[in-house]
Amino acid sequence: MVGGKIYVAGGLLADGSATARVEAYDPATGRWFGAPSLPIALHHPMAAGFRGRLYVLGGITQRLGGADSARVFFLDGDKWKEAPSLKRPRGAGAAVVVGDRIVVVGGINGSNEVGPAEIFDGTAWHDGASIPSGLDHVAAATDGKLVYVAGGRRGGKHFADFQVYDPAADSWRRAKNMPTARSGLGAAFVDGSVVTAGGEGPRMFPEVESYDVVDDTWSRLPNMPTALHGVGVVAVGKTVYAMLGGHEVGLAPSSVCEALTLS
Repeated sequence: MVGGKIYVAGGLLADGSATARVEAYDPATGRWFGAPSLPIALHHPMAAGFRGRLYVLGGITQRLGGADSARVFFLDGDKWKEAPSLKRPRGAGAAVVVGDRIVVVGGINGSNEVGPAEIFDGTAWHDGASIPSGLDHVAAATDGKLVYVAGGRRGGKHFADFQVYDPAADSWRRAKNMPTARSGLGAAFVDGSVVTAGGEGPRMFPEVESYDVVDDTWSRLPNMPTALHGVGVVAVGKTVYAMLGGHEVGLAPSSVCEALTLS
């Protein structure tokens, strides 16, 4: 989310190639519009709205199986500029903004899971503590203080892990696992809860599950009408938007966009 708009940047096309395309959705009008393309084609990047600008971080270049990237780009008006690179390449992680910092967690570099969190203060990156369970294709959300990291996969297995990072203390803890193990899901923080949606594993998952951060409990919400993985999930007020992703296990790009408004 940047300036009240939801941005979608990069991704995979049906032939397995990456795209540099960027589009934005205005929830107020229900309309999509084009945005300047990324400087390079990327899939599985991380993204965040930081200091009023769209940042796109890391990712994987060219095609499925391509090289991982450490480069960081931000959109300044109608021009992309380059920010300091991540300390290590990674794709299929997650990024959130906590206070006045970007926090990047999880992901993969080649065949290796990336352990350390990385924190950007607007000038330079520094390492944070390593995630207890290194996973890629994770989702993350924040309440403004803590980073909640949901699910993910490693070595072909899919996990229900729910891990919590405190950037101020530079410490991790494990919270109660999600009811449903999956990867490629999305997450957003809404009204005191982390909402997780979609994902894949041995099947597609339409499940939407909500974690109450005070009670440390999970509950079910209505399923997604279309099960998606590699899905971007953001919240605008009490409405959760699920954008694009694959509609079948593996490579199956879609243009599906759905929303759930919580009471």
